[in-house]
Amino acid sequence: MKSPYLAVGYWRQPELTRAKFLPDPNGGNARTYLTGDLGYMLPDGCLVHVGRKDFQRKIRGHRVEVSVIEMALQDISEIAQAAVVPSDDPPHGERLVAYVVPQRSKELKINQVRASLREKLPSYMLPSAFVVLDRPLPLT
Repeated sequence: MKSPYLAVGYWRQPELTRAKFLPDPNGGNARTYLTGDLGYMLPDGCLVHVGRKDFQRKIRGHRVEVSVIEMALQDISEIAQAAVVPSDDPPHGERLVAYVVPQRSKELKINQVRASLREKLPSYMLPSAFVVLDRPLPLT
């Protein structure tokens, strides 16, 4: 996004500000903000959003970094592997689904997993559903 009406930068994060707020390549007063969104422009000037180059998603009106949820799940001793996937639920919008592989010797109690996550994450980052897998996640 190129505009003279951007924020000054990130609060007390000069490195991130330099990386995301670029000066106008034409030498003007406008700056370019790198949002992380991917898209293209149609011949009529309309922008088409095709996704993001990071793993942030908008869930229930909040920007969510999926990897943070995965790390919180993997910090639970009963979980060997975890993957979180945003899933479209037509009546309710996007929701988060957690796929978890329990440790071999441990039985996984989803209520305890939810309680552990509630201590670490805000409510909008809690997965709506958990799928317990009996095999390791494929790593490709």
